[in-house]
Amino acid sequence: MQGHNEGLVTEDEMADVLNDVVRDDSTAAASNLGYDALFDALHSELYAGVSSFSSLNFLTKLMHLKVVNKWTNKSVDGLLKLLKSAFPKINLVDSHYEAKKLMSKLGLEYKCIHVCRNDCTLFWKENVDKEICPVCYESRWVQIAGKSPGKNVPHKVLRYFPLTPRLKHLFATTHTVRLMRWHNTGRSKDEDDMGHPVDGKAWRSFEKNHPDFACEIINIPLGLSSDGFNPFGNMSQSYSMWPVVLATYNLPPWLCMKEENLMLTLLIPGLQSPGKDMDVFLRPLVDELKELWTSGIDTRDVSSNNYLFRMRAALLWTVSDFSARSSLSGWSGQGYDACPTCDEDTPSMRVIGKHPSYGGVKRKRDKDEQNWRKKSIFYELPYWSTNEFKHNLDVMHVEKNVCDSLLGTLLGDPHKSKDTDKARSDLIKLNIRHELHLYEDKERLMKPAAEYTFIDADHQKFCNFIRKVKFPDGFASNLRKNVAPNESRIIGLKSHDCHILMQRLLLIGCRAFLNKTISSTITELCTFFKKLCARSIKVSDMVNAQQQLILILCKLERIFPPAFFDIMIHLVMHLPEEAILGGPVYMRWMYPFERYFKKLKDYVRNQSKPEGSITEGYVIEEALTFCSRYFEDVDTRFNRPERNDDLCIRKKQLSIFESQCRPIGKRSLVVLESDVQAQAEFYILNNCLEIETYLNEHKDQLQTRGVTNVNQLHRIDFPAWFHTKIYALHRINAEDVSPELLSLAFQTNVVVHSYPACIINGVRFLTYDRDIRYHITMQRVDNDAIQLDRPAKRASSSNVSGDEYNFINDDEDNNEDEDDNNEGNDGGEFEVSDTETDCPVSNMTMMLIEVMIVTMSDQTTLCNLVLCYLV
Repeated sequence: MQGHNEGLVTEDEMADVLNDVVRDDSTAAASNLGYDALFDALHSELYAGVSSFSSLNFLTKLMHLKVVNKWTNKSVDGLLKLLKSAFPKINLVDSHYEAKKLMSKLGLEYKCIHVCRNDCTLFWKENVDKEICPVCYESRWVQIAGKSPGKNVPHKVLRYFPLTPRLKHLFATTHTVRLMRWHNTGRSKDEDDMGHPVDGKAWRSFEKNHPDFACEIINIPLGLSSDGFNPFGNMSQSYSMWPVVLATYNLPPWLCMKEENLMLTLLIPGLQSPGKDMDVFLRPLVDELKELWTSGIDTRDVSSNNYLFRMRAALLWTVSDFSARSSLSGWSGQGYDACPTCDEDTPSMRVIGKHPSYGGVKRKRDKDEQNWRKKSIFYELPYWSTNEFKHNLDVMHVEKNVCDSLLGTLLGDPHKSKDTDKARSDLIKLNIRHELHLYEDKERLMKPAAEYTFIDADHQKFCNFIRKVKFPDGFASNLRKNVAPNESRIIGLKSHDCHILMQRLLLIGCRAFLNKTISSTITELCTFFKKLCARSIKVSDMVNAQQQLILILCKLERIFPPAFFDIMIHLVMHLPEEAILGGPVYMRWMYPFERYFKKLKDYVRNQSKPEGSITEGYVIEEALTFCSRYFEDVDTRFNRPERNDDLCIRKKQLSIFESQCRPIGKRSLVVLESDVQAQAEFYILNNCLEIETYLNEHKDQLQTRGVTNVNQLHRIDFPAWFHTKIYALHRINAEDVSPELLSLAFQTNVVVHSYPACIINGVRFLTYDRDIRYHITMQRVDNDAIQLDRPAKRASSSNVSGDEYNFINDDEDNNEDEDDNNEGNDGGEFEVSDTETDCPVSNMTMMLIEVMIVTMSDQTTLCNLVLCYLV
């Protein structure tokens, strides 16, 4: 091992990568791990005379670009061939296959485990050499009648990615090792505040029950998620593949759910979902988790001079939708006792439809009835039975199902409405709400209109409201495409679309079409979801929400028919309690995992072998992701700026010259008219904090002269007065007149640069004309993220002044991640302006007209000005 370290190219980033990887695997011989070829490539010059850029460095960055930009294998082959033709002496591999083979040595291994065709057992450990399943006695291999036996092909192959080496990688590089202590240093000091799962009651209970695990802050708590997806890019259930992914909760909240920090551990093959046989596939992972708990694994900490410590890990909980939860926990999510929290106390009743109703009536349960289908394999973990919180209810799917039921019922959607003929028959059966009973009229069965549904005319108005609503850039998808063109219904909503509808639109849109009792109840339900999904929540708020939710659900029972209350409506009742146990929802819901599954789906190139495609793609990208943490001159996911990133602020003496405004779009030259130039000058001067004394001095002089309209004259006369004042001080060499202050005193240039859009404080603003063009196409961006304290009377373009505006940026609602960004939650307040509703644009709406860069005097200092009018 030391022989390889001698003579490393220290200027090469890949030298640091190999040092960390080799050090992490120092327990094994380097030659056995296949590092020889990597060190040879590291010591090989890319071409003669270049010692600072190795062949390995170039190849790694080339493969990184291939993964980031989704180049095809054929395109990489063509590029390598072109490079070798153009530079005959270049030291490169000949094909993508050879490059991938070399890069795979940087990655971590995976294992292929054969599975019985009936999911009975794994041919692993004691069964590894068996040809027949010991449970069902089926052959391990595919047998085709009429064909001679050739190469043995197993029925199913489980791909297993060992967890231990991937956890050790987190401590092998300085880029992540310090972050692995965040859960200890960053936890909230106020027990009422929760910004991370470490602040939840379940985590604290786990640390109390297992102090030996909690005392070592580098030990790793994990969360597990699994769900099925079709790898062929469609929603068909003909093929269902189930990845099992782990999240590391040591990391800070802004990194914990990033896809580069999620770890694929199992890839369960299709065609069918594993169902109750899920435990068979989880066996390798559970065995490894038991080992990581009982004995741990020796790991080097590079932040502590390669200190060797005993790393341990524990599984805190699982995150999955309700059906996958049944496969993981063993509790059936169907029938009268579907709720896993209420157990035998689940309130349910029989309705005419195919699903039970979970209203307020409890059904007497027989003693011999059980809803457990199996004992979960997780109970083999020594600590699992003491976990206070084992399986999360996925808020993402609960919110979507509630939104679908609510919106479908309000709009009378024939596919999603709960107000069906059978629902009305339930009312007859229960002898309640006689005004909604079905009745016969001239041998026709009539269905009375309900006050909880929109009338026909209101359907179109509500859909127009959804069609015309606009959001800040990156906040939501284009909801316009979800409104059926010639129908008064909304179709094709994704989970995040329902998230936006529930928390932002539904509570506003229904007020004009429903009576106050119904609309206020819906608003209370939507407000609850908004509080629940906040980035930071309070225990006291969740306790209060629990009590309020009881009243909300009772009100809903008085409004909607019993068929409305399926299991998803019932599960809402348990969400505040789970928030108290687990902490903020955005680290316990399926959004980041669903995005990760989409990434896995993109790996599929060979549709006849989707599992193999995903496995090879994941292993290569895992290696390149580890290497990209060291790259500084290549655009990677760790250093690339965000879409709406601000400019770097240069420190100036005057704050007005430190604007973060980043203009975008085509630049054009504009000659300012005299009145517009005067407005621009006063706006700049009036918003410079450092000259406030001069502003007050000029006002005092006007008041001393007995002027009545002080503010108006102050706007007109101050620029000239300020110029005279500063120039006079400059001529006598006053020390307090800096070059920037002198620049500010001179008149602005008449010719300015104009742009159609700009980015300020992470928010993208478009001019009115550009917004109209985007409105016609697909992109819809809200210019009204700037909120205006409007004057009492309409101002003309000649007397608009800077002190009439209050610029507020609600950037708490404009998440990344949401990248994630959207992914995440939108915790701040949100108001819908006139242009976001069905109302026409009023004459008091502020619109962004132009984005101008105004140059002060003839110096190089620029001032960014967003020029707005009242239109």
